[in-house]
Amino acid sequence: MTVHSFEIPVILPPRVWQIWGHIAQGKKNRDIARELGVKEQTVKNYCTVLYEGLGVENRTQATILYSKLGGKCG
Repeated sequence: MTVHSFEIPVILPPRVWQIWGHIAQGKKNRDIARELGVKEQTVKNYCTVLYEGLGVENRTQATILYSKLGGKCG
């Protein structure tokens, strides 16, 4: 799907979509990890997959894209 010149892959794992929602809410990695019952490093790894998949460089860009999509991802 192409939105605002961004190509959104629909093949990202469900957990990555979930992490994206938490990032868009402004949560920190350690808080996301605690909520999901995983290690903080696991969340960081998912963030890397997310950023690469979205073609963005950081969580700010990921959050802006999430917002442009109306929070309806995954």
